[in-house]
Amino acid sequence: MIYYRIDDRLVHGQVIVGWIRHLTLQWLTVVDEEIDENQKMIMNLTVPEDVEFKILNVADAKESLSCDFNKPGMVLVKSPREILRLQEEGLKINKVHLGGLHFIPGRDQFCEYIFLSRNEVDEIREIIKNDTSVIVQALPSNREIPIEKLIQK
Repeated sequence: MIYYRIDDRLVHGQVIVGWIRHLTLQWLTVVDEEIDENQKMIMNLTVPEDVEFKILNVADAKESLSCDFNKPGMVLVKSPREILRLQEEGLKINKVHLGGLHFIPGRDQFCEYIFLSRNEVDEIREIIKNDTSVIVQALPSNREIPIEKLIQK
């Protein structure tokens, strides 16, 4: 099972304790084109040693994620754009969890922890058109809310 999560904070306590530990995930892959060396170092220190951890760009992630996985894991990105790019590369993604997109100027609030720009809403709509379910869910113990209920405006 591969969990896809969009969270602009990337690796942080909620991901480690709330998702990885709770679901006993065995690997974590961050997909991002802009992570600097300091961020990589901090993430490497944050992820538990028993969890296989990679930071990949979209092209390398597509190649890596195209293999059949028999271990549960998570792909973590900071915006809908990376999910859309993975789909454009031919990766089939069944479900995406929106976990945290926080306030920055130009974003509107859709729930307590989801703020989206018009462009991000359009990207999410494109992801959905690719036969992917997009749900809002902070933690596995929270109920899933289909994003369509929040972006109908």
